[in-house]
Amino acid sequence: MLDELRQAVNARVVRAFEGEQLDLLLEPEALQEAERLAQAISEGAGGTAEHSSARLVLGSFLWGRHLALGSPGFSPDRDAAISWLAPYVAAGGDPDAVPAPLLDEVVNAAARTASDLVPESVDSHPPEVVDSAITTLRHVVAACPEAHPNLAAMLTNLGTALKFRSERTSSVPDVDEAIAFLRRAVEVTPADHAMRAGRLFNLAIAISHRFNLTHADEDLDDSLKGFTDTLDAMAPDDPERPAVHEYLGSVFRARAARRSPSFGQAAFVER
Repeated sequence: MLDELRQAVNARVVRAFEGEQLDLLLEPEALQEAERLAQAISEGAGGTAEHSSARLVLGSFLWGRHLALGSPGFSPDRDAAISWLAPYVAAGGDPDAVPAPLLDEVVNAAARTASDLVPESVDSHPPEVVDSAITTLRHVVAACPEAHPNLAAMLTNLGTALKFRSERTSSVPDVDEAIAFLRRAVEVTPADHAMRAGRLFNLAIAISHRFNLTHADEDLDDSLKGFTDTLDAMAPDDPERPAVHEYLGSVFRARAARRSPSFGQAAFVER
């Protein structure tokens, strides 16, 4: 049933766009078919792949209606198109299939859904929820254009989720990936951006966590630089400066202990 409806609506969409006859999407029969398709998706008919494909078709149909009506700027059809296309992208759908004028907003909508699942601490969400967030954020980051204004935030959320999973499981591959995504988030953040210090701090914390797992000296040096760069990027009166100084002091003590075994009982502890 779902696939039959999807094919019927898709046939209308193809005819409308290829024949430049968008008015076909305004016919009452076309709207009725699209409404039945939306209901079938909502009722859970078909499998996951069928749902994803159907959402793409429905989003494209609604986008075509928006264009056919000549609506300036925003419209209910345009908003509905974004709502249907966001889960398509979040599930790993091809971003090139999304109408180009909508892609930035579709990616934003998909990212918001996934970001709500990113934990605020190691144990704040069940493991399966964190796994789901990571999978969705991977899809969103893969679909995100390089020039997207929220790319750094999406990279940060993905890196943070991977770091939390690594803290729970002691997975080195997860923290390696976390560092790669968090580093890229810093790279695409302008030097004068208000969130740069926070992204530098996230990167330094992830590198420190990897040191706790691998005890690699280069991670101590990299985390030291990360916390120093964080302080350099912070305003002099930033209330978070004391906390960053505390982390920095821990790294100095850990590095001194590694280079001089007689250096007290120093150990690196995340706080």
